[in-house]
Amino acid sequence: MKTDTCNFSHTFSFQIKMFRRASMSLAAGAILALSGLLPGEVSAQNSANSQLVGRDVVGSAQRFVQLVIHDGFSVLAEDGDADTRRGALSAVFDGAFAGAEIGRLALGDQWASAAPAAQTRFIAALGDHFADLISSSLPMGRFQIFDASDAGVSDLGDPMAEVVTVFVGDNASTRVVWTVVAIDDHLKVQDITFGRRSLLESQRDSFAAILARNGGSLEELIAEIAG
Repeated sequence: MKTDTCNFSHTFSFQIKMFRRASMSLAAGAILALSGLLPGEVSAQNSANSQLVGRDVVGSAQRFVQLVIHDGFSVLAEDGDADTRRGALSAVFDGAFAGAEIGRLALGDQWASAAPAAQTRFIAALGDHFADLISSSLPMGRFQIFDASDAGVSDLGDPMAEVVTVFVGDNASTRVVWTVVAIDDHLKVQDITFGRRSLLESQRDSFAAILARNGGSLEELIAEIAG
């Protein structure tokens, strides 16, 4: 059962045209201004900002998710070509996601038997992969952090929280739940659920299909998800 529920209402309005640099920069800049955060001022990748505050898993996770999204908008507000922004967005997700945990949960025995160097390459590839998946899954419009709650502990005993967000675009809205885990007192995103679709579960199926198609080669999987 979920306890210690906290409600938040941080609503940010923005208009982003993915293929129009000027519109995207202005919109992302408006988000940052409304959030009270300046580009480069804070970052979820900064170890101080990803730390669990006391034992407040819920409050710490809510702030952490806000910073992850802020980092993404900081990237969108910057000038540069699409490849440069993709690389920067990849770095945001690479720093914010629990890559080793996702590898363990999504790949199972394949992860356990992989060499440390291969695991490191897989984690690096996840940044690019998630940058593409997440940016293409969210409708661009209004964003709200709606709710945060205790989610118990992981199978390894690490405390967890869920942060509920809602993205509302011109023609669609998406409920997005961020599952955050505190590993060694540092917060990481372990899963994101879009509506009823868990990113971790869908990637587990996708990775299994790629491995089956390539004779179980982790290197082939890494190459494919890295794009």
